[in-house]
Amino acid sequence: MAVQKFAFEELPEDKVNDKISRWISVGHHMSVAKYVIKRGGIAPMHQHPNEQVTLMLEGRFRYTIDGKDVVIGPGEVVFVPPNAMHGVEALDDAVAIDFSSPPRLDMQSGDDPVKKLAK
Repeated sequence: MAVQKFAFEELPEDKVNDKISRWISVGHHMSVAKYVIKRGGIAPMHQHPNEQVTLMLEGRFRYTIDGKDVVIGPGEVVFVPPNAMHGVEALDDAVAIDFSSPPRLDMQSGDDPVKKLAK
């Protein structure tokens, strides 16, 4: 694979619902997604075989991961293990970057659990 350089703003917006938007790029061994979630936006409880790392840029998220609540704010990171049942609520207007390995091909196709469950 050749070197890839992009700006999230150049990618197509994937509007999950009226509170959640994301921009997704997929590489060979991982994917990266920028999320913009308005306060009160919820990614429902779901799981996937990919390890996920979330880096908060703005605002705060309340993650529930395997029954435990974790609040993260700007500059903080949370690891979500493969197959962990998890969901998130935006406590403020928030911006976060998710890294996933292996790549989240289901997100690229729009067939991922959040897209299916979030109303």
